Amino acid sequence: MFAIVPSPGLSEVHSMEKIRPHGGYVKEYPLTAKVVKEDTLSEVQSPMSEVERWSLRHRTLNFEPRALIFTVSRPRTEHEMISLTVNSKAWFPSVASGLLLALAFPQPGWGLSAFVALVPLLLALEGAGSWREAFRWGYIFGWVFFGILLFWVAQVVWVGYFLLVPFISLYPGAFGALFWGIRRGTRLPLWLSAAVLWTGLELVRTVGFLGFSWGSVGYSLGFYPPLIQMASYTGVRGVTFWVLTVNGLLAEWGSGRPRFWVRGALAAALLILPYIYGQWTLARAQVGRRYVQVALVQGNIDQDVKWDPKFLAFSFSKYDSLTRSIGESVDLVIWPETAAPTFLLKREPYREWVAGISRDVGAPLLTGANDYEWLPGGEPRMFNSAILFDPIRGPVRKYHKMHLVPFGERMPLVELLPFLKDIQIGGGPGNFTPGDERVLFEVGPARLPTLICFEAAFARDVRRFVRDGANLLVNITNDAWFGPYSAPYQHAQMAVFRTVEHRISLARCANTGVSMLVDPYGRVLKATKIFQDAVVVGELPLREGETFYAKHGEWLAWMCVGWSVGLLMWARMRRGTQGGRYGGTGADFPRGHRGRAGAL
Repeated sequence: MFAIVPSPGLSEVHSMEKIRPHGGYVKEYPLTAKVVKEDTLSEVQSPMSEVERWSLRHRTLNFEPRALIFTVSRPRTEHEMISLTVNSKAWFPSVASGLLLALAFPQPGWGLSAFVALVPLLLALEGAGSWREAFRWGYIFGWVFFGILLFWVAQVVWVGYFLLVPFISLYPGAFGALFWGIRRGTRLPLWLSAAVLWTGLELVRTVGFLGFSWGSVGYSLGFYPPLIQMASYTGVRGVTFWVLTVNGLLAEWGSGRPRFWVRGALAAALLILPYIYGQWTLARAQVGRRYVQVALVQGNIDQDVKWDPKFLAFSFSKYDSLTRSIGESVDLVIWPETAAPTFLLKREPYREWVAGISRDVGAPLLTGANDYEWLPGGEPRMFNSAILFDPIRGPVRKYHKMHLVPFGERMPLVELLPFLKDIQIGGGPGNFTPGDERVLFEVGPARLPTLICFEAAFARDVRRFVRDGANLLVNITNDAWFGPYSAPYQHAQMAVFRTVEHRISLARCANTGVSMLVDPYGRVLKATKIFQDAVVVGELPLREGETFYAKHGEWLAWMCVGWSVGLLMWARMRRGTQGGRYGGTGADFPRGHRGRAGAL
């Protein structure tokens, strides 16, 4: 509704308490009109969109997902002013979306909620009055979503949590602002704008030394094998694109726009068809003809014990007893990241201890450990490593982790600012050196990389190993840092996608869980509980053939990046052109995004 009230000045709006019960702030737009009465509305020339004019004439504001109230105040000049009062509590949709999307991830892991989680946010962004407002709604969403999703970071260090969440929330904030710009300046429908822009930003978020892939929307479906089979063509970003498309169609369906039922039907179809494809793919699943028998040893060593030199022998003794309890012939024994919490190759007694275990069980043993080498200038370089022991020859090859955790394992910009290497954040030394060689360990017919910790969270890193000829993935990790919360499950969920993307099996060994065996279709064959001693033995097929994703990588995501850039440039040009016609600001277009039905 709207009402007309007289006012003696430009800056005053009288009797507002009678007509804006929702509270809010006021925006004023100059009008040129002789008389504006409450029951009629003369032709008004102003920088308002056609839809806003239509809404005034028909006394409706259905295009806006928030409560809007118009008032007119009478200035002391011959012109009139119209004041737009907007409900300032529009932050609620951002909070609701943040909560719903957080619930899609472990724990509790209600993955299907991802298909509706972003609907409130998209509707709020549709109604934003400026790019700054849209950025604010996106940023609030980011704070809520990442604040819940990553709360386990605070188990390591609070300062890291309160630095990471505001930083990573800039991405959904940027999404809000850019989405607003695209919707203002182009005719691209809501659902396609959201899917293209979000998918592109997700990829950008993983690039660079501060790249961070946690919270990608597609990962929320990692434990739903029928829903992620498209990843063999598109990677996890394709699943993200799909989920955002459904959210966008539901947002258009709920907005009541013309032909809204078409959006609802499309959303339903897009929910069902990929599921049918996934079930069909799983029903006709084919695996390789060659297998390896793998044993995972989950030592469950508490962090306070693991890094205390007094308990070093205890750690080795525990892994010794668990390994000898396997009780059957295996092709490979795997220990987790830093299962040997020392410079194993430099400590002969412990090195021989591990070699003896490998010899006694009659199988190669792959373990995580630390390593170092001296530089010519006398400075040591430390590595987070994986070392393969042969039952006859002892240690035969090692791999140094290449993708280090920013701040936890390596301080960014340490080459430019050497003093940063002495800063410790999160309980780690923060001064590891990244490896410079991709290594494939050969164990019988298996050629396997050892992805250490969150290297498995980066699809492009795994793809490089697969392109080198890997036919089995091994992921070793130590998630004990983060306590008995959601991090181990989130981490495992991300690793599952690597199997579907490349139709390759995964053996994942974690210090405190989740350790698991996963087949090439993302189906978890065996898994451990967290913070329990465990040994898992199983047979895994070796990869044969190459997927579309393995050949072409992030083709869809990069297309979304390019498309987003093109759309923003187009929107900018249209805004500049039409802004000159409407007051020179480009704030409103004669066919603003709120008034479009939106072509499918």
